[in-house]
Amino acid sequence: MSDLDNKNNLNEEDLSPQENEEGKTLFQKIFPVVSVVLVFAILILASVLVYQSMVSKKQNTVTASATPTPTTTTPTATPALTATPTPAATTAPETTTPGADANTPSSFTSVNESVTAKDTVNLRSTPGQGDDSTVLAELTNGEVVTRTGISDNGWSEIEYNGQTCYAVSSYLTTDLNYENTSNTVEDSDGIKTVFTEISDVMTAKEEVNLRTLPSVTNADSTVVATIYNGDTVTRTGINEEVGWSRVEYNGQTLYCITSYLKTP
Repeated sequence: MSDLDNKNNLNEEDLSPQENEEGKTLFQKIFPVVSVVLVFAILILASVLVYQSMVSKKQNTVTASATPTPTTTTPTATPALTATPTPAATTAPETTTPGADANTPSSFTSVNESVTAKDTVNLRSTPGQGDDSTVLAELTNGEVVTRTGISDNGWSEIEYNGQTCYAVSSYLTTDLNYENTSNTVEDSDGIKTVFTEISDVMTAKEEVNLRTLPSVTNADSTVVATIYNGDTVTRTGINEEVGWSRVEYNGQTLYCITSYLKTP
């Protein structure tokens, strides 16, 4: 065998002690460094995994909080349409209602008494004079009805022909024999003329005398003025039985024959 073959077959046992010692020293120097590098790599990897886990949890929390909570909407009921009552053609003179408050809700105290109108009064569907208060009937002096309630704001609750109606209290009286003297004119002969309230503007057909009393025969019935066609007066009362009208002229209450008047 040649020397070259012998060199190729050298093993560890053929190395000298010095060569073996040098090999071990090199390994001992490299191993700690490699170990430290591996430890740092493991720590860095672990830190990355922990950070990714925290970021993932935070994203899930933000997503959950950003999810809108469903809102339940309660449908609003549509109010039913109410038919507007048609006002009756008859209107009694409570267009100026002393003591009756149309804006204050009425609270009635129960009573049970018979009443009549002092003159005439409208009986309404509600205690008020708004568009929703319909005139159901007209009560005149002498007609007796039962009042079942009375309020502090000037209204009375009335039973009329099986219906519950409302009237202005100041136009009612418990005196069933009440006579409205403001619409009754009595002359010196004892003749009484009762006028029904009215409000319209009139003129003479040609000419007409305005008198102090509704009479052409009574000596106390004097002619105060004469109006002609085109002159206007306000008629405040009429008596259709005897044919006289009550008028306002220059601040005076006077009387004239109805058949001599006409609307302008």
